[in-house]
Amino acid sequence: MSRTNMPDGRIICIAGEHEDFYDPDFCIYNDVIVLRSAPGKDIVGIDSGEVEIYGYPKSVFATTDFHSATLAHERLYVIGRLGYAGTRTEGVTPIVAVNASTYAIEQLSATGPAPGWIYGHHAAYDEAAGAVVVRGGKIHVEVSNQETVHYGAHRLHLDGLRWELIALQETHRRFLLQKDEGPSDEFLEPGADSFRPANLPYRWLLPQDRGVSVYGLDIQGVRVTFMDFAIKVKALVEGDLPPEVVDQTLADVI
Repeated sequence: MSRTNMPDGRIICIAGEHEDFYDPDFCIYNDVIVLRSAPGKDIVGIDSGEVEIYGYPKSVFATTDFHSATLAHERLYVIGRLGYAGTRTEGVTPIVAVNASTYAIEQLSATGPAPGWIYGHHAAYDEAAGAVVVRGGKIHVEVSNQETVHYGAHRLHLDGLRWELIALQETHRRFLLQKDEGPSDEFLEPGADSFRPANLPYRWLLPQDRGVSVYGLDIQGVRVTFMDFAIKVKALVEGDLPPEVVDQTLADVI
């Protein structure tokens, strides 16, 4: 599910999947869950806080996973999804808007060069342009039932709902950070704070568990992720960032 921290302390969780497709309990959801922590608490616990669950007909909100949810003007713009096999339309980018106050859902249709059936991507709101910028992730190709890496960058202008192609192909870079050989007592296992750069601005993305811990940053609208294997870290930069910014990010983490 996507999880959006709201200015008033709510966390709005949207859809998502449970287990993998081969598991008998596999399910893709189309709900909205609102978490409200108790006063003085940071999270909703088993004995404190409130949980609200909103369900929708599939005709209103299709089952959605690996999407993005971007807050702008009191609406959450839910872009992309993988969804169940047989429900995907090649070349189309699904968009719905969730009202952040009433949780009503509106299906949207945009013109212009859309990314296609995108999922697992990153989206960031560009306030100056009044647009949501989409980078990274993968594109599903229905004819061959395959996926391709999304190297492009697209901008969804919210006024008029129009896609703009920023770049057909941006640079994605991978790095391997590995401890030098040495005495084992010198090793300190990294934690979340290890992946917060000290010398440049960023937006912290909520960590994920993919069998290993995955930490993410939004730097200038580009997603930078770190997969923590304890003795080594795999880093991925999904878009064009100035070389000095990439170098500083890696230097801070190292």
